[in-house]
Amino acid sequence: MKILVGIPTFNRAESLARTLERFANITRPRHAELCMVVVNNNCTDHTDEVVRQFQSRLPLQLVHEPRAGVSYARTAIMEFAVKQSADYIVFADDDVLPALNWLPAYEAAFLKHPDSAVFGGSIEPWFEVDPPTWLINAWPAVHSAYGIHNDGKNEEPLLPTGSKTPFGANYAIRTKEHAAHRYDPLLGIRGNTRFGGEETVMIRRILSEGSSGWWVPEATVKHFIPAEKMGLVFLARYFHGQGASQARVEGVLLNSKWGRRWAIKAACLNLAKFAFYRLTGKPLQAMQHFTEAFSEVGHFNA
Repeated sequence: MKILVGIPTFNRAESLARTLERFANITRPRHAELCMVVVNNNCTDHTDEVVRQFQSRLPLQLVHEPRAGVSYARTAIMEFAVKQSADYIVFADDDVLPALNWLPAYEAAFLKHPDSAVFGGSIEPWFEVDPPTWLINAWPAVHSAYGIHNDGKNEEPLLPTGSKTPFGANYAIRTKEHAAHRYDPLLGIRGNTRFGGEETVMIRRILSEGSSGWWVPEATVKHFIPAEKMGLVFLARYFHGQGASQARVEGVLLNSKWGRRWAIKAACLNLAKFAFYRLTGKPLQAMQHFTEAFSEVGHFNA
């Protein structure tokens, strides 16, 4: 068995260096051959130099994908896996710290479930600085904005729908099923455009076609949350993008005058409720309405 770890990256050389340093010190698969690839997604920083510094310590290769967007980068990882005859692709981000047993946990799951195609595990927060109190209190409403996905300590089947669909910083797909699909370039982060969901659509498509999947509780990573993202501006941008992504995926684009009016009215009502609950000291309820408001804005801007 051959396992490929794929990392897409865009202008995060220092963060990538921390992640690759962690990979150099975690446990390798016990039986499988390991290879790794970093996809430089049109970076303008010193990403290539960082990758070269780790090639003597990791079975690491570099691929360039000039088309901007993480969907193109993830597809490049899949195509590289096909060329390398890798049996499984494990996707990570350029700002994660995998647990020491991350790769052995996935390897064990692949061996235990040889007929399954999709796997995923938890993503826990790794804060640059202590988060503000309001963010801690509102965490259940906003944690998805930071790619956090801590949904169970037990091995469970993955379904085409439901909360356990893995997130982009920590999932794996068997190459032969993945090779039939490309990520949607209209989804996924592109520079400052935060249309997400490209990996969720991919995973659910493969599962809906009849493949099975498993939640792997031991395969965990920590996801870096920088200080500048612990504020309302970042959250507004994120949930706006999520609303737009949902509208595109579901095909519910609000092109009609009445549809747009409905969305604007719903957004304004949720913003008013956000202000009320924020002033009355109820941050969780406030942020629930904040996220709804900007999701609605995203719907009519999709």
